[in-house]
Amino acid sequence: MKRLHFACLLLASACASARPSSSVPAARASSVPPDPVPAAVPAEASVQRRVADFLNRVAAVRHLQPRAAVEARELDRSSLIASVREHVAREIPRDVIRNQGEMLVGLGLVPPDFDYEEGAFRLLESQLAGFYEPRDKKMYLASDLDDRAADATLAHELVHALQDQYFDLGSRLTYKPEANDRESALQGLAEGDATSAMMDLMLAAVHRRAVDVPDDVFVAEVEGSMGSSPESASVPKVLRASLVAPYVDGVLFVHALRRRGLAGAGADSGGWSAVDEVWRRPPETTEQLLHLDKYDAREAAESLPTPPAPGAGWSLLYSDVFGEEGLRIVIEDWISKKLAAAVASGWAADRAVLFQGSPSAAAGTRPRVGRVKAGTPLALMWHIRFDRDGQGGDGEAREAFKALAPTMKSGQVTPNHVCTERSALGPLALARLGRDLALAAGPYRRDGNRVASDSVCAQTVRWLTDTLNRARR
Repeated sequence: MKRLHFACLLLASACASARPSSSVPAARASSVPPDPVPAAVPAEASVQRRVADFLNRVAAVRHLQPRAAVEARELDRSSLIASVREHVAREIPRDVIRNQGEMLVGLGLVPPDFDYEEGAFRLLESQLAGFYEPRDKKMYLASDLDDRAADATLAHELVHALQDQYFDLGSRLTYKPEANDRESALQGLAEGDATSAMMDLMLAAVHRRAVDVPDDVFVAEVEGSMGSSPESASVPKVLRASLVAPYVDGVLFVHALRRRGLAGAGADSGGWSAVDEVWRRPPETTEQLLHLDKYDAREAAESLPTPPAPGAGWSLLYSDVFGEEGLRIVIEDWISKKLAAAVASGWAADRAVLFQGSPSAAAGTRPRVGRVKAGTPLALMWHIRFDRDGQGGDGEAREAFKALAPTMKSGQVTPNHVCTERSALGPLALARLGRDLALAAGPYRRDGNRVASDSVCAQTVRWLTDTLNRARR
């Protein structure tokens, strides 16, 4: 299963598996190949037999016995990606994808002429090896894989089939408006579960388990294997980070659960009983996914109001919550990974919105909500609340502002806000009030790939200040 977080739901429920790299710990040890199939057996029957064999193997290491067989099909790569495109078109509103891409443009994370949807599919196609489709309960496998890659893909995706049979994966990952952070947390759990079980199966020949691989080794291997293709290098960093996040964050969460299970009553089941228990009450935020202690405490996100529009005649195009993981992925573009993780760990809540203005508002007309109209002004706001520090104060937010403000190198800095003028995308401004930070971009006008500023810092800072003051009332 793949998902480009923060701003990409288009891979959320198309359960696709990355093309495994021989350097990944799960694939380093030789697995026991399936029994040879006589030449007279038709190709589809051969695939089905291999899938049935692997389903039993996966069930044994995952300690979940299959409740149903899984039908399988081999597809060439173009047909495979076409199936994913069809799934996305059916499941996710097109305007949601476009508006998420526009938010990345406004923040300066992707260029205005970058085709966000096509770029995401291009990245997926370079990694795609197969997927399990909850809608028809079938396994789809790329026909050009070597035996080792096919083994790893089957092992991973058939865990998703077991998740669907036991924990209703398909309906849980169905797109829901304004549920990005919750779905990202569930996605991480699903990918961590499937990757860990796959590693168990692939390492069985050398009598090791996934939890025997040091976490730092695993993280380095996955990040290296998923970011080494020419296609990966051709897309913006935020998309590459989004591709890797559910696998890395999910496995670290699942391995923490399994190690705890191994130390207790779940030792006989490889620690998987602890993972099964979490499936019954999945993490509700990526903060809970990233911090097991916060999952244990069921630390809930705080609630933030929708930020106000920049002025009269503006309509809301898009609104969602991106969570701690989304915050970390974005600010990794601006500061070091280590500092980004430290800043994001203080997350308590957020709300990201995209607005569109109407040049004909004075005539009483309203812009079409949900779709960007050429030539009209656009602006986005990301309101983030941080936890109270150890003394109950706003130290977490102050440290976040201190880390992020210098990234706006040409900006006008005060103790509580910074703003930099951009000729094309309008002002980019950051402000803090108490525990709250707000980041605003624009207004700017877009006409196709052409964008031009439609504001100055003074106006955008006033919008930020108004937003933070209202949230504090």
